[in-house]
Formats: sequence, structure tokens, C-alpha cells
Amino acid sequence: MDDIGEEIDNIRGVINNFQVPNYFILLIRTIGMLNGMAYRLSPEVNIIEIAKPYIREFFLGAREESIKQVIVSLRRKLSELADLPSQTHAFLKKANRGELSFRLGKADVQGMANRLTSLSDVLLLVILTVNASTAALFFAFLGNETPTLFAAGSAMVSVFWRSTSC
Repeated sequence: MDDIGEEIDNIRGVINNFQVPNYFILLIRTIGMLNGMAYRLSPEVNIIEIAKPYIREFFLGAREESIKQVIVSLRRKLSELADLPSQTHAFLKKANRGELSFRLGKADVQGMANRLTSLSDVLLLVILTVNASTAALFFAFLGNETPTLFAAGSAMVSVFWRSTSC
């Protein structure tokens, strides 16, 4: 187990962003605990040595399946990559002729309109709040108490109005 830990540390030193999956850590901890309990019960029994042939068989079988999946994935990606130049050429021809078109559903247009409406509402309230705050400061500087209170109150109302409408 110490050797495995040292190997993982060596790998982590080489690869900065290496992260050991949680299930792998749990597996290693479980194996370590089982090995420790077996050693206390019978020091001559080594669970890791007993499990080596089964682990080897498991990983070889899993490796074969993984290799098959990688080959299938690579074939698919290479096929897509081979189609890319012709697709790019067709796209550029349409773009040069001005024939590009986009399809948007009603829900897409409605969603964009709702977002624009929401943004314009926020922008309007920000402008009103800034103007009312500026007016309050201006009137406070001039010493006019009533207009100062009215402008400051207007700024606060617009802030509270926006916070309640969210």
C-alpha cells in the first residue's frame, strides 16, 4: 500500500491537475483496512497477494473493453473530422452569397424578448435611482431640506421597487 501511495504521489508531481476519483480512494482505503484486519488476525495471510490474480484478470478485461470503446470513438471522431472541410466550404459559400438563415422558435423569441424587457426595466430603475440620488445630493448641498428628502425618498422607493419585483 505504501508503494501505491508513493506511485500516486509521483504521478501527482508530474501532472499538476491530477485528481484521484473518490471511488478509487474508497477502494484503496477498503483494501487497506481489510489487509490490516487480516494481518492482525493472521500475519501470514496477505490479502493483496491473494487478490492479485483476480485484480489482474479484472483490469485486463476492462482494458480490452476500454480499448474497443476508444477505437469506436476515434473512428467516429475521424469521420466527423473528415466531413469538416466540406461542411466549412458549404457554410462559407452560403455566407458569401448571403444565403444564411436562422430558425428561431416562438419560445426562443419570447425568451429573448422577456430578457430584454427585464434588462430594460433594470436599466430604467438604475437611471431613476442614480438621478434621484444625485438630485438629493444637489439639494442637500444647497441646503433645501424638503426637496432633499423627496429626492432621497424617490431613490429609496425605486431601489425597494426593484428588490420586490425580482
